[in-house]
Amino acid sequence: MSEKQILSAERGVRVWVPGRPRTKGSLKPTHIKLGAGRCKVGLREDGEYSVPWKRRMIAAIRQQVVCERWPGPVEVHSFFRFEIEAVTGETGTPEVDGTQWPTRHQYGDEDKLRRNLLDALTQSALIFDDALVVGGQNWKRWVREGEQAGVVFVVRAAESDFAASMEAAATWLPGRWEL
Repeated sequence: MSEKQILSAERGVRVWVPGRPRTKGSLKPTHIKLGAGRCKVGLREDGEYSVPWKRRMIAAIRQQVVCERWPGPVEVHSFFRFEIEAVTGETGTPEVDGTQWPTRHQYGDEDKLRRNLLDALTQSALIFDDALVVGGQNWKRWVREGEQAGVVFVVRAAESDFAASMEAAATWLPGRWEL
């Protein structure tokens, strides 16, 4: 097994998680009885697929990175890759989504894919809180020949000023998405 990566001010980390990316589930209210006539309302994540996907991301993060609750601002650049799935059209026959991008409802909104990833970063203890995420690019596309579905993401400490952060991000993004 290779050595775990360490997030530092000088070095970011790059993590690969194979599988079918899923969006963050909805929060559902739950009633907790506290006694006679008293109850408390809590929220739990409701997602048949989102919770197992988040657990898979957490496990991959902990396997590949030293998790020490990074306390400072970070950038998170993520790239979600999907297999083309057959869908049933109005005629009832299977169709293959012919678009260049996974934009059908079944693939989820890119911001909700990102929210599930940010929760995994916090719950894995890689970063202290997802409020520390100050930016980053987020993409989703079809897998290409020889690739697997999943997500690859980079977490790096944000630079002290916006211009420097944008310049540094440009060096991370091109050519860094292939595995």
